[in-house]
Amino acid sequence: MLSKDTLVSLLGELTSAQESIEQVSAWLQQYKEEAADAAIIWKSCFLEASKDKKLNLLYLVNDVIQHSKRKAPQFVEAFGHILPKCLSLCRDHEQKSQIQRMLDIWESRELFQKHVISAMKYNIDDIGMLNAPVDLPDLMKAVDQLGELESLSADVLTKLSIRLDATDFANAFSVTSRKEGNKYASDFDETASFLEQYCDCLSNQSKKRIEMLQKVNSTLYQLEKDEEALNHLDREYKFKQSELVRTRKAISAQLLMVDEGMVDFGDDSPNREEIENLTSEEEDVDIEGIEASANE
Repeated sequence: MLSKDTLVSLLGELTSAQESIEQVSAWLQQYKEEAADAAIIWKSCFLEASKDKKLNLLYLVNDVIQHSKRKAPQFVEAFGHILPKCLSLCRDHEQKSQIQRMLDIWESRELFQKHVISAMKYNIDDIGMLNAPVDLPDLMKAVDQLGELESLSADVLTKLSIRLDATDFANAFSVTSRKEGNKYASDFDETASFLEQYCDCLSNQSKKRIEMLQKVNSTLYQLEKDEEALNHLDREYKFKQSELVRTRKAISAQLLMVDEGMVDFGDDSPNREEIENLTSEEEDVDIEGIEASANE
């Protein structure tokens, strides 16, 4: 019987050394009947592992499935259910390139079904992520900050306009006393100060506009990629639904044959070709037909 504590301990001690991977792999392959439980334990360790540890755990899976595809297909099925989601957590660029090479090997050797490999590749790719949530509150905060800067800029501009009128260069020729000259110089210095403030406001406003534009672009990009990911999942589930409908029709045809006495469970039982001939007229179903049949 598979021991959770032992497996967790072995996974914790796992290194990138080939000997370490092969030893744990050989031990794990003894428990093919508990492959689903082993995969769940592996997943929990993977979720808590560091970047490098995650890669080691994937190398372990690679060794297990390559040695057990024929002798213990339970491992291929069990890990095929959890790997697509787990791979979406691998964000490091160098790490992803190594994983993609691994996926190419799995694909070339047909270790997993095509739709499973497709899901893995999609999730390891940058455009396949549904993990990064769209941060609308952060975007709205940036909009509010920009509004505050625009309001401040307007106030400073109003004060600057008043000062500019008071310090028009033509007024310098109307100065007739030192007192008026000092007043003009003071107003001029104050105008220069307001002008500097206004320039700072425009600079900050420009930076905030760029920051907000980046947030908007990032949000739009994330929404587009989320839509792509959802469409991918939708196609995958419709494909699975189609397979279920076909299976259901084949079973219904078999039951019909039993009811009509066409099957006696002896040597004269209908073969696969006979069953498929009975359902051939219903084989080609569109998406609407699939969904309608599934809801019957």
